[in-house]
Amino acid sequence: MKAPRANADALQRLLDAGEKHLEEFLRLTASVSHEHKGIRRSEMFFLYASVVDRKFSRIIESGRARAQSTLVLAKLFPATTIISIESDAASPDVAIAAERLKDCASVECGFGASRLLLPQLDDRADGVLIDGTTGFRAVNVALQLLMRS
Repeated sequence: MKAPRANADALQRLLDAGEKHLEEFLRLTASVSHEHKGIRRSEMFFLYASVVDRKFSRIIESGRARAQSTLVLAKLFPATTIISIESDAASPDVAIAAERLKDCASVECGFGASRLLLPQLDDRADGVLIDGTTGFRAVNVALQLLMRS
């Protein structure tokens, strides 16, 4: 268990990163319209501030829906391949996501069960965003991936 001082230091580093990268985050995502389905901008900013200084070989996303988080990831990490997995290929959101992502050459869209695909796709150098799978299944997948690293 971390000492309280170590936790406070980690929190302070995250707050400092947030302050340092807020203007850049807002600039990079200014053109992204918000969808009523999908991750909130504040959640994406928290993710960005947490990992912006890390270099991932790829970012794997579970849960594309209308591509809110996928589009934001593509704007924030333009040189990184984004692999986005959606469970329902027949969803009406598929066409909306495809239209929103049509100019994002770094995004690869796939379909299937993330709980099965993420462990197969994940490499230690990848970043993973679990956005679509919820509840115990999401925790289970996250723990599987963390135990591998």
